[in-house]
Amino acid sequence: MSISVFIDGAHGTTGLEIRERLAGRSEISLISLDEARRKDTVARGEALNDSDFVILCLPDDAAREAVSLIDNDRTRVIDASTAFRTAEGWTYGFPELEPGQTAAIAEAKRVSNPGCYPTGFLALVRPLVRAGLVPVDWAISVNAVSGYSGGGKAMIADYEASIHRPQRVLMRWASRTSMCPKCRSMPGWNIRRFSCRRSPTPIAG
Repeated sequence: MSISVFIDGAHGTTGLEIRERLAGRSEISLISLDEARRKDTVARGEALNDSDFVILCLPDDAAREAVSLIDNDRTRVIDASTAFRTAEGWTYGFPELEPGQTAAIAEAKRVSNPGCYPTGFLALVRPLVRAGLVPVDWAISVNAVSGYSGGGKAMIADYEASIHRPQRVLMRWASRTSMCPKCRSMPGWNIRRFSCRRSPTPIAG
């Protein structure tokens, strides 16, 4: 007997990755909506309620809407957004966080995914707090930086379509801050030839 799974938001970065990981599993049956129906509320509601498990790969508001469409007590939900991370009735999906957390997740109807920043922070700090090495009320500051893929497929597409953007930005900056050594003007640079528009021959350096 297979388990039915519906990924709401399967066309985003996270959804595509999860679908790829589940696609080859014989014990899992993936429920899909075609392009014309994937944003249709009625079709989504049917898929959400027909599934044993739902994985939400949506922005916060869309995730809240999806949960509101579930009208049965059978469908189990894993949410990848920040909408329910501290919500009452939701189990925090970090099995290593506390003793017994693995069992709590396995039994839960609603699981919130902790995300990359909380995972990295809590994995380091929580054991220290539990051991009494760091006070519970200690003020801890963490500086973290995300890669562009964290912005989803729109940001990924923008980055990949603009792979030469840094060069263009640099040349625009040069045209505003440097004079052409040949004509002593600031007309802007020809990116391909590294030359001034008023001086057709390439400029050394």
